[in-house]
Amino acid sequence: MQINLWKFIMENKGVLIFAHNNSVSIRDYLFSAWVCACTIKNENQDISVSLFTKDKDLVSESQSYIYDNILEFPFGDAGHEDNNTLTNLYQIYYATPYEQTLVLDADTLVLGKLDGLFASVRRYDLLFPHAIKDYRNVIHDVKNKLHEKNNLPEFETSVWYFNKNFNKEKYFYWDKIQKGDQVTLEKMEAMSSEKDSEPFFNLLELYLRNHKKVYEQFENNPPGQFDKNFLLSVVVDNLDLLNEVMDLDILTYTDLSTTHEDWYKELNYWITKGCLKIENYNITGIINYGKDAFTYEELDKLARRY
Repeated sequence: MQINLWKFIMENKGVLIFAHNNSVSIRDYLFSAWVCACTIKNENQDISVSLFTKDKDLVSESQSYIYDNILEFPFGDAGHEDNNTLTNLYQIYYATPYEQTLVLDADTLVLGKLDGLFASVRRYDLLFPHAIKDYRNVIHDVKNKLHEKNNLPEFETSVWYFNKNFNKEKYFYWDKIQKGDQVTLEKMEAMSSEKDSEPFFNLLELYLRNHKKVYEQFENNPPGQFDKNFLLSVVVDNLDLLNEVMDLDILTYTDLSTTHEDWYKELNYWITKGCLKIENYNITGIINYGKDAFTYEELDKLARRY
């Protein structure tokens, strides 16, 4: 029996957008996620797109049609105490319906094809971008002063990828901690590597939910607040995964905020029929634009191509 390898790759892949709104949200992240999904489907109708969110009842009918799946946190909201739903990021591994999952932040556009990217990453278990492009298509190494001061791996997390092993089990280590067990960072690392479990996402759960304890090991330069990038980097460093997650420019994307945080105020840009042009450059591929960059009307033009 012959297997069409390309067909197999295409049927087992998908994009997962992590987005939600809460009582303190200023930006409508669900709208941004809908825009992201529309730009994917505009060029990649055969690629499944899922929304990973806190409460699917908050997704309006005018937006829900674009998704192949709307997935809620399978183990409940771990961030309910401080309203920080990023604490639930580890659940993405257990929620995804795909073998190959490309994870995108809500403030992302996909202006181009994705099938080549999925074909390139299929042999990897976990990848993070170590390089990003500016609007002129110039490539820059990812630089993070906080990571550099703490001798941690430097990579981006607005776009990343993982390959799921469906035989891996979920162990509820948090229950042990809640019962009053004295848990050190060393104990967390040992717990995460238990047989038949997924060590990266297990340790990520423990670090996300105990981020203040994690910060204690960085006496001189700890983050001032909850920092998703920092915690992901600590997990990679503590599990000695840097060489395994090095993406070799496979996931290199355009990060408009590398030009300047307020690039949209300082550069000329145009949106016409779903195309984005900045100065004299056509912007294509995967683009992270920053949460405040475009108006809702401009995002709607990108989604609907008018």
